[in-house]
Amino acid sequence: MALRQLTAPATEPVTRDEAKAFLRLEHDAEDAFINSLIKTSRLHIEAALGLALIMQTWRVTSRAGSLIPIALPLFPLGEVLSVATIDNNDMLTEIPEACWRADTDGRPVTIAVDAEFGARVAVDFSAGFGVSPEDVPEPIKQALLLLIAHWYEHRDPVTIGTSSAKVPMTVSALLEPYRQARL
Repeated sequence: MALRQLTAPATEPVTRDEAKAFLRLEHDAEDAFINSLIKTSRLHIEAALGLALIMQTWRVTSRAGSLIPIALPLFPLGEVLSVATIDNNDMLTEIPEACWRADTDGRPVTIAVDAEFGARVAVDFSAGFGVSPEDVPEPIKQALLLLIAHWYEHRDPVTIGTSSAKVPMTVSALLEPYRQARL
């Protein structure tokens, strides 16, 4: 399975001004660094939890099709935009909506395609809590601000896996309700 982003979020879940207020910064000297921390923190949370915070579009390709449902790796699902077969020349042919089913009851959302449509399938979908920062749940926004503050204060190089590289427990606690249950 391969995952590729088609469109990035139009905005970040928190603004630079919100981050600077949280950090109690009154100067503009580090604005580019703060912007980088906002994006990096969002990407970290999204990757760790399989979430999309702000609406974005993705394509997942799989050899699964009808035998094994295709799991959409990001949550919450906005909508399935298209389901298509992929030929040997990497050309897409859209599959009629009546020939595939989305199981949206669980997490992850899965797509099952009728057997007649081959083994290579591409699913384009949107995912995210909404299009604006106000749509993102407050605990996630608070965790994002805490992570930005942590990385702002800890700029020294660290070795991955050492105690100084760990995310603060408060961030993890705020994000716990949004973790996907694993069996």
